[in-house]
Amino acid sequence: MFDWRESPTFRKYSKAIDKTCQKIIKALHETGTNNLSLLAKKTGMSPALVHYYYDKLTSKNILKLKVKVNVVNMGLQPIEIIFKDEGMGKEPGLESYLKGIEYWRNIEKYYVQMDTYWHVYFNIPKEAINDFNRYVRNVSEKAGVRIVYMNTNPIDINPKPNVDWFNDEERRWEFKWSEWMDEVVLGSREVDFTVPKMGEFVVLDKPDVFIIQKLEEDAETSFKEMANEMGVTPPTVRYHYYKHLVKYDIIEGYEAILKLFPENISINILGHIQFTSRKNMNSFIASLEGKPFSSRVLANLEDNRATVYFYIPFDQIVELNKALINMKRAGIIKDCTMGLIDYKSKMEKSLPMNLYEKGNWKMFF
Repeated sequence: MFDWRESPTFRKYSKAIDKTCQKIIKALHETGTNNLSLLAKKTGMSPALVHYYYDKLTSKNILKLKVKVNVVNMGLQPIEIIFKDEGMGKEPGLESYLKGIEYWRNIEKYYVQMDTYWHVYFNIPKEAINDFNRYVRNVSEKAGVRIVYMNTNPIDINPKPNVDWFNDEERRWEFKWSEWMDEVVLGSREVDFTVPKMGEFVVLDKPDVFIIQKLEEDAETSFKEMANEMGVTPPTVRYHYYKHLVKYDIIEGYEAILKLFPENISINILGHIQFTSRKNMNSFIASLEGKPFSSRVLANLEDNRATVYFYIPFDQIVELNKALINMKRAGIIKDCTMGLIDYKSKMEKSLPMNLYEKGNWKMFF
């Protein structure tokens, strides 16, 4: 098996993943805040020490903070689509068409054996869903691709990766696949499958829109920085943040996005898994909590399917596949496809807040 200590990049990572940093990571997961002073209180550490270790994690690209925006309360509907390339080689290609839709959030091109797929996640204005459906079907014909999967109401679940599998004494990861398998079979945990519903409708004003835009660009942007750019006082920004965006559940908090393994020895994998029952899907997704290899799942309650984002070292690909095969043999999984994501085609985009005005979204399909 590959020796992690042979990688110079891993030495950089292993030095950053010490017990103090682990403490900060767990506190970030528990509090869902971007306030480092609050983290200091939670961990019992001094603010200066929290800042030091937080900067240590972010500078090494191990940690990135992301704002959690409730798009449903903004009148947007999440939609997930998988396209399969039919090999017709039509131009312009699918990517050009997809980028023409301002409401895309994630695009990943991935490969399953000899076939090419595109996984796309949108946030579409609710009143434009019918127009959007017609548009993407028209696009699929023009681009020579086929829609093989559409989830019109995905539940976006973010398991919190952790460092429990990291051996502090030996400074290396220990992948406990058998223990994970047992956890899934026993079904000792549960995850919330509540479908997001739109709360009280609120029309966002220009400061609200600006705050969302800035926090999506950089979740660590301070009220003072936003106030300077807007030409207002920090208390004004604070008022709009808490009395509008937090009060009406537009901003739900923050999540720590972790990349616990060096990029040069790791790979992104997209798993599309169908489960034998709702209970088994729930057990599987819940088991991802605290594991170091997955941070996002898009669940489909209609047919017990889930799209799972995996990020693992190269030498663990076979072990992950073995674990999934064993779950199929145990009757947990009905079917599963695993695709290697082309990192050059892995794209993410912020909400198109420039298209929002007085409670409405501009539409053009």
